[in-house]
Amino acid sequence: KQNYFAAARELYLRAIKEENSNASLHKDIGYVYKKMGQSGLAIESFNVYLQLSPGAKDESEIKKIIKTLSD
Repeated sequence: KQNYFAAARELYLRAIKEENSNASLHKDIGYVYKKMGQSGLAIESFNVYLQLSPGAKDESEIKKIIKTLSD
């Protein structure tokens, strides 16, 4: 919320290194990348989230974000 995106990214990357199969970490870092304007990395992270979390309740929302970032 205070625009510490670079610090947040580093913390999420460390957490993902420890717990790569944690879907929510991939989703959260996707939002960080989105805020940083790194669409490609955001899309990649969101896709990993969807792969790790089939049938997620926010699947349609995440797919909309991916589509928006792809355009």
